[in-house]
Amino acid sequence: MPKDPRIKKVLVIGSGPIIIGQAAEFDYSGTQACRALKAEGIETVLLNSNPATIMTDPDVADHVYIEPMTLEVVERILDIEKPDSVLPNLGGQMGLNLSMELARSGYLDRTGIRLLACKPETIDRAEDRELFKETMEKLHQPIIPSEVVETLEDALACADRIGYPVIVRPAFTMGGTGGGICENKAKLIEIGTNGLRLSPIHQILVEKCIAGWKEIEYEVMRDHKGNAITICSMENLDPVGVHTGDSIVVAPALTLMDREYQMLRTAALDIIGAELVRDVEPGEILVIDRRGIISRKLPKEAQRHHHCSFEYVYFARPDSVIDGRSVYSARKRLGSCLAKSCGCPREAVVAGMPDSGTLAALGLAEEAGMDFEAGVVRNRYVGRTFIQPTQRVREAGVKIKLNPQPGIFDGKEAVIVDDSLVRGTTAGRIISMIRESGAEKVHMRIASPPVRYPCYYGIDTPSSEELIAAQMDIPELCEKIGADSLRYISCEELCEAIGLPRGELCTACFDGNYLEEEDDQSLLEV
Repeated sequence: MPKDPRIKKVLVIGSGPIIIGQAAEFDYSGTQACRALKAEGIETVLLNSNPATIMTDPDVADHVYIEPMTLEVVERILDIEKPDSVLPNLGGQMGLNLSMELARSGYLDRTGIRLLACKPETIDRAEDRELFKETMEKLHQPIIPSEVVETLEDALACADRIGYPVIVRPAFTMGGTGGGICENKAKLIEIGTNGLRLSPIHQILVEKCIAGWKEIEYEVMRDHKGNAITICSMENLDPVGVHTGDSIVVAPALTLMDREYQMLRTAALDIIGAELVRDVEPGEILVIDRRGIISRKLPKEAQRHHHCSFEYVYFARPDSVIDGRSVYSARKRLGSCLAKSCGCPREAVVAGMPDSGTLAALGLAEEAGMDFEAGVVRNRYVGRTFIQPTQRVREAGVKIKLNPQPGIFDGKEAVIVDDSLVRGTTAGRIISMIRESGAEKVHMRIASPPVRYPCYYGIDTPSSEELIAAQMDIPELCEKIGADSLRYISCEELCEAIGLPRGELCTACFDGNYLEEEDDQSLLEV
């Protein structure tokens, strides 16, 4: 974006003492901020109480103040230097807190000094636990069970409701100050009392502890005009519960499947209010700098496009739009194709395997005029089972991941719709459970062709030996999973539902038609 000509002199607030959450990364970012501002001809003033940092070197900023990090000191420096702007967000929690104090005291309004990069209400929304929770709920982003409280009594009552262990997170104390994991009431009294004392607004978040979960960070950035970019993803080698300061973080994340990566990217962009403009075209490079967004393309255009058909079947979030095509609509059309070509008992109850099979089940029920029920419930605290390392672990996960709704199938025939059938672990188990719940017959309908070939691009299936459809024909497969009938759609129906010609879709996992070596080489010849 273009340089703002009104910015002539800026106060950069440093991070102060090096503690957990305010360490070397803020020294680096503050130093780079000062150098970037000076390179643009902007006079820089730096406040930091820690003389051991690089940013307090005399040549980093035009004016360096090594003073206590308090509101009174900041106001005094502003009165002396008279900058037109303050940069608050590159000094960690210290910079954010001091900037909020300046705003709340009315100093910024009286003097006309601006906060760059983020407004007080933005800082509030990120740091105030209740506001952050409300923001996530409005955006329909999943959050851990939690409550924002301002008294110890309310904290104890919350822990009784959501169950121990819980984690305490004080508001406006980024980096873990005053927080901790509480395994019991006594620990909550100790940590909760300290957290309420240390929070500038006497507020803490009591949250269900998820120690042991994988910890992934996804970094995005947006300017005031709404332009947003993704920076990187980061993965902690240790699970949640081991502080980042005691762990190792790698960038980019190394163990995510493509679907998980895309889900995190979409969620992060949604949270900062990004707006989809268009997809990046094959062979296109986008350069984003002060001139704006510049498109550059390879001299030789690709002769063939190979969009991943499995993105529409399973990988992508249902609210995604890929190449101008709604994933939600495509999955419903897949179900419609199933109803037209595969047939179903008209009196049966239709249910989808959560979550990617649900939309196809809706499409089938609507097309066939059948009753749809949310007959299979998914445990939200269990991840995907088909990517687990061993069959034994996959089968154990299915047992606790999916369950039929009581009474839905009692004395009826059931039509269960799933997005795909890869190893057969989930299908066999859920069919057995649906029979046990009282279903007279169970019919399986798959909203994709049989997965018979390894995918070397996206799906974690390195060999055909792992794919049940590669080892059996459909009648054998039907008997293996225990269904009364089993039907798939064809590759032609898949392409029709997606709305792209077969020649522009990669269907290698279904038909073994991989991108040929000569085609691959032609893309490199520029």
